[in-house]
Amino acid sequence: IRSGQVRSALFVCPKPLMTNWQREFGMWAEEMPVRLCPSEGPARRHFWLMDPSVIKVVNYETLTRDSDLLADSQLSFDLV
Repeated sequence: IRSGQVRSALFVCPKPLMTNWQREFGMWAEEMPVRLCPSEGPARRHFWLMDPSVIKVVNYETLTRDSDLLADSQLSFDLV
């Protein structure tokens, strides 16, 4: 991301570790916007379709649940 080769990244992890990873990104890459995927439906839709964060953190279950939304959108990630 720092070199410009990656514009957006999706970080997938178990739900209990999401806040840990957000904290780690904050310590080691504080200049990079990191956003956790919210649990509520309307907020999740906004997260996927309109949130400009460079790094999105999501858990396995939510990613599976939202797979139809992601398949129908033009959303893509340079790094997963």
